[in-house]
Amino acid sequence: MAALSNASRGIGSRCWNNAKRRRRCASSPSPERRSFERSNRKTRDTSMSGLSFQQAGELLKISIEKARGSHGREIFVKTFIPSFRMFSDLDRGLYFPHFFAWMGETRELLAVPILDQISQYVSTGKWSIVTNSVSLDILGERMGEDNIVQVRVWSGESAQSSVELFFEWTSLGAAGLIEKIAVGRMKTTWVEVIGHGVVKPRDFPTFYRDFINRMSPRQGEPDISAVAAEPLRDVSLGETLFKAKCGPRAVVPLASKSFESSLYDSTIVNNIYFSNYAMWMAKLREHHFWSLMPHIYISPERDGILKCITCNINYLREGMPFDTIHVTMSLKGLYEMGIELYFEFFREDPDGTRVKLAYGEHRAVWMAKNAHGRFRPASLPREIAMPLQQAANMFAHA
Repeated sequence: MAALSNASRGIGSRCWNNAKRRRRCASSPSPERRSFERSNRKTRDTSMSGLSFQQAGELLKISIEKARGSHGREIFVKTFIPSFRMFSDLDRGLYFPHFFAWMGETRELLAVPILDQISQYVSTGKWSIVTNSVSLDILGERMGEDNIVQVRVWSGESAQSSVELFFEWTSLGAAGLIEKIAVGRMKTTWVEVIGHGVVKPRDFPTFYRDFINRMSPRQGEPDISAVAAEPLRDVSLGETLFKAKCGPRAVVPLASKSFESSLYDSTIVNNIYFSNYAMWMAKLREHHFWSLMPHIYISPERDGILKCITCNINYLREGMPFDTIHVTMSLKGLYEMGIELYFEFFREDPDGTRVKLAYGEHRAVWMAKNAHGRFRPASLPREIAMPLQQAANMFAHA
């Protein structure tokens, strides 16, 4: 669980304004909403200011809530304060690749009840749980005074060897929910390790199947997601200036970079951890746009930022420690206020051949400060729009 940050200054007033709450909820709250509100009552009513570590531990914790009374599915809940390092985006907001690492950490935390059994399998080196795909949608960015975040996790329908997990992050303040920050999805598969970097899907062990079923949907179950503002959902990127045609080679090459992997990037079963791919994606993106607009990365007073709003990665095969990972970034779409990028990840062998490990997409919107100092979608600056348009034109006429 994340340690307390020095940013904690007191979550604010202990009072709960019932009138405001009634205005926000036009209809009677559903059983799921009431369950969610109960799980957050300590967060609403407790100030971080002056708390002992033991008292703070009661607030920042992991727990289980029931979706529909005693017979509903289980929803894993973790309340935490991200460290300063997580707020590394240019607007001092949460940096998108950290959500991928959080998904992995949370996936392991929710398995605490069966951790011993998983360890018995995984520690042999013959079994593992691999990540097939991950997606992220950024829906908000406003935080409370204490930067308290809550993540809720549940599962979708599962197959014989695979399951999809759903993640939902919300920011919390004195009056409860502030905004829904992001949602994520992760598909994983239980596999047998056949050889170096080679795995084969196998049926879930009975203990794991039973555990997943506790979080699986029930027949006729209503939406269990939290009710909160989502200011960045369906944000428009504006007029389309360029859109790549269908096909793997229809995108416009922009940049590439190689990364040396090591044990630092690996896991207990010695494969490269899935969240590294999101960080490599972020590093390549930032290096390229830093070369176009270095001043926005170094100036303390930034007029605009390129904000990730959606990101997904699909994994084809395993990367291993000490592989050289070559990442390419291409332009898939150019819009009045944003971009769509396409990434590919390859293992680069000593003889120069490349083996594709994964691919992904990334959509970002340009956010500029308005008269009130808040970042809002705006037209791409010329320093970004012109070179991207020129690259698209050259590619089209090549």
